Amino acid sequence: MWEISYKTILEVLMKLIDCCKSINVGIAKSESENNSNSELVEALMLTGANITENGFIDLAKENAKQIFIEKNIFNKQKLKLGQIVFLSKGTNLRAAVITEEQEKLSLVAPASCLVLDLDTNKILPEFLTLFLNSEYGQSLLDSLSKGSMIQNI
Repeated sequence: MWEISYKTILEVLMKLIDCCKSINVGIAKSESENNSNSELVEALMLTGANITENGFIDLAKENAKQIFIEKNIFNKQKLKLGQIVFLSKGTNLRAAVITEEQEKLSLVAPASCLVLDLDTNKILPEFLTLFLNSEYGQSLLDSLSKGSMIQNI
């Protein structure tokens, strides 16, 4: 197991923050049906099960759920190419990169995820995802997490 110092954790976090254009939390409020409200947009909300340990989003599991959200929220929260969806709560913290194909699917992240929008001049999303899902990255995340049963970053 990796031994990680407090100084190392702070250095990694500061470098990560410097590489991000923004870090947002996923959607907490949605409707399960349209209710004849023309202001709602249909979207597909990911679940933790859709984010694999290999850094991919697996929609074949069909665990993502259809939701309806306000149009302005959808426009702000719709997942875009190159963004990283990071499962920041749960028993297995992991990350995945949004692909060009997935960008077309009207995907949104749940509140249990952080969405990292990176400055690709500083770091590639695929590299950061690989790091976060690596043994060292997982050890670092474990040292940051709070909660004994359900981890939380």
